[in-house]
Amino acid sequence: MRYQVEEIVVGATFDAVAHAFEYDLPIVFIHRDEPHRFEQLYHSPVRADIYCRLLFALSLKGNVLLGDKSKSIRFSENVLSAIVSETERVEVEFSKALIFDERNLQGLGAPKKAAKARYVVYDWFSVRSGMCHEHERIETDSDFVGCILFYPSDRIDGDHDKKDLIARSYMSAEQVDDVDYAEVYVKFKCLNLMKELGIRGAKNGVCQNTGKPKHYALKIESTNREIINLSRAKYTNTKYLTFIHPKDNFDEESLARRSDLLYGTRLTKH
Repeated sequence: MRYQVEEIVVGATFDAVAHAFEYDLPIVFIHRDEPHRFEQLYHSPVRADIYCRLLFALSLKGNVLLGDKSKSIRFSENVLSAIVSETERVEVEFSKALIFDERNLQGLGAPKKAAKARYVVYDWFSVRSGMCHEHERIETDSDFVGCILFYPSDRIDGDHDKKDLIARSYMSAEQVDDVDYAEVYVKFKCLNLMKELGIRGAKNGVCQNTGKPKHYALKIESTNREIINLSRAKYTNTKYLTFIHPKDNFDEESLARRSDLLYGTRLTKH
């Protein structure tokens, strides 16, 4: 099978999907790259839903050329060859390819600049004492524990006000392996920031002398660490290939509203 298109988006990051929807372009990808839960909580509670809705909208218009069937993608001049099964290959001829994610792509040539290792590290904590407070996030000027998000605990069923937390750090390859950046030091920094904000541990009765409530110490336990490589090598644009390094500046609510209007299903909250 062979397609012919003028312009095509390669990759399935949020920016790639938003760009394809914004400009009504076909899109191909090897794997979907849905927004991480932290990004959903930080940007918008419906961020992942917006991503799925935009991808669905593209599919309805026939702009997701190969669905999620691509096993590998190779470029040769202005032709993209995708293996979709053990016996089937699909070719797409294009005038311009916008590459948002070059992972696992073949035929790009050598990068002009190797990727400098940079990681986003998500540390998840269960809060054992200090779950109830009004705060949603803490932000700092540091890459190490630059943001803490408090979210309703998944460990408790039903509607409740008890929160666990996730901390985000940006690290180099050396820092990821450095004991000074391990989970235990993330824990200490989170506790200090929570104390500075006035968050207190669970109630522990009332002081007989002052009549004021007493509290246990704050207590949090590390449950998981996710390390995600953010590095992208620098490639030279060619006559047919343009490598996009976007900044996330799409108006998500506007994109969601437009997909609602176009496809008759309401996603946005009113």
